Amino acid sequence: MEYIDVPEPDSIGSEELLIEVEAIGVNRADLLIRQGIYPVEKTFPVVPGFDVAGKVKQVGTQVKGFQKGQSVFSLVDIDGYSELVKVNSHLTLPFPGNLSSSEAAAIPTVVYTVWITLFKLANLRKGETVLIHAAGSGVGIAAIQLAKYFGAQVITTASTDEKLKRAQEFGADYLINYSHQDFASEVKKITEGKGVAVILDGIGASTLAQNISAISKGGRLILIGGGGVGGLEGNLHLGRVIMKSITLIGFNVHGQGTKLYQYVQEFQQQILPLFAQGKIVSVIDKVFTLREAREAHVYLAERKNFGKVVLRP
Repeated sequence: MEYIDVPEPDSIGSEELLIEVEAIGVNRADLLIRQGIYPVEKTFPVVPGFDVAGKVKQVGTQVKGFQKGQSVFSLVDIDGYSELVKVNSHLTLPFPGNLSSSEAAAIPTVVYTVWITLFKLANLRKGETVLIHAAGSGVGIAAIQLAKYFGAQVITTASTDEKLKRAQEFGADYLINYSHQDFASEVKKITEGKGVAVILDGIGASTLAQNISAISKGGRLILIGGGGVGGLEGNLHLGRVIMKSITLIGFNVHGQGTKLYQYVQEFQQQILPLFAQGKIVSVIDKVFTLREAREAHVYLAERKNFGKVVLRP
């Protein structure tokens, strides 16, 4: 990656906003873009980045509800690692005053993904048990908090006891260190052989067989994150999937089309107030400058983070 000057964005569309960026959320998908694994419809130079927060600088002619100088966060298709970025007004929300721009930038990809998959698609219900992988990731921490808030029992995994201890502070009920414990066996012990109702997995193919073993009959297995850590290709025993009546849910927040507009509106009404009330929090691990994007990618790739990594121009 190189830090370079490029022309400022050209004129915005009628339903767009121009944002002066104050903070950018770094996601593992950004690393996959850099590696050429994550598909993007762009020619070089490719500017990664899906999550931005900042001040509105310009408002499209058909946009309502936004004004210049307003603090907002947005999900963008790409180009987030910038000082100025054009955003879709339908994917943009004002953020509560108790949040910093860094905390707001940590929301879109991570929390939208967690909320939509766990509660809109997998229909996680109060009293059910959910297995959340990668407790130290932004997705993991957000999922633990939301699942607990809505009354689920949470089992989570991580590679270190330190990350698990911190996950417990955010509400995790049971902790599994997958570096020396077989999580499927541990889940069966915890659930007395029944398995979990829902699994949220952003690791990939390497956990597929164990997930199928750990899930209950009628369970819902959510696959997110592009398989960057655990790989994209694995063996799936269809007989076990069929006999258990497992629902497989693959999800990419950028693949929802205009349906995402409705999800964002519902998120504003149902979930964003929880951030305003401090019931759900954005956990920021480390902040880098935009010039240090390369170092931020190394830090995330080495899985040193507990929470979100953020860039600031």
